[in-house]
Amino acid sequence: MDGEAVDGALIRSLQAQRYVSGPRAGQLVYTPLVAYGMMIFILLYFPCVATIAAIRKEAGWKWAMFTVFYTTGLAWLVSFAVYQIGSRVFGG
Repeated sequence: MDGEAVDGALIRSLQAQRYVSGPRAGQLVYTPLVAYGMMIFILLYFPCVATIAAIRKEAGWKWAMFTVFYTTGLAWLVSFAVYQIGSRVFGG
């Protein structure tokens, strides 16, 4: 199987993914709202390891760890808010 065929199979598999139990049984897992939340999280969470290493070298471990936890926490809060607000506005 070549790379494009594998990519296409993965895309179709993710698009068809559905919850199997619970209150959302049968609903799609990856909706556009979920995709927006994931993209926002990925855009905001902690920078690459090289950036953390540079912060550690210039400002010390405390600031490097602060950067990791602050940016990851901020990313989670913003993506959570986008998902929750989107769920209420768009029903879902």
